[in-house]
This record gives sequence, structure tokens and C-alpha cells, in this order.
Amino acid sequence: MGVLLNIASFALCVLGQTLVAASVYLVSLALIFIGGRGRKEKREKKRQVETRQEPTPDEIKRRPVSAPEI
Repeated sequence: MGVLLNIASFALCVLGQTLVAASVYLVSLALIFIGGRGRKEKREKKRQVETRQEPTPDEIKRRPVSAPEI
């Protein structure tokens, strides 16, 4: 959304509407930076979910041991 507003502000500037273009440009920058922060937070949450803990020695001892087939 922010990129589209940025393009629209450029078009308005070319048409001579510099005051309107400046305000649209500022709004587009705000949307781009706010959107970037949201994506970064999502990536951090995803990384936290994917981290896997190694089993402790006690957990390894509690695992059932299967007998070899004869």
C-alpha cells in the first residue's frame, strides 16, 4: 500500500500538485516503515517457535529401549 502511495505522490508531483504530493509521500513513508516493523516482529516470533531444545540426559535415560529382533 505504501509503495502505491509513493508512486501516486510522484505522479502528483509531475502534474504540478506538489503540496498534495508531499502529504501523500509522507503518508506512504509512514506506511512503509510501519509495515516493515510488523514483518520484523513476525519473523522474530517465527524464529522463537522454530527453536528446538536438545534432550537432557535424564530425558534420554527415560526413553524406552526396544529389544533387538531375533
